[in-house]
Amino acid sequence: MDWICEVTGRLECEECGCESRGRAEGWAAFVGEDPARVEPPCIGVFCPRCAGEVFDYRPGDGKDYT
Repeated sequence: MDWICEVTGRLECEECGCESRGRAEGWAAFVGEDPARVEPPCIGVFCPRCAGEVFDYRPGDGKDYT
């Protein structure tokens, strides 16, 4: 994955490559770390479908967190 990104006003899913529309509701960003600590930590952005499939993430799970 290429972690250098452009600011476009849209998010691009790291898994499937689709782009967000509107407010990008349900999209999620996760911090990735190299266990060997060779590469610096990075952030990956995922669409709702891929976040659910890859990370078992459900957007509604955190809606009441403060």
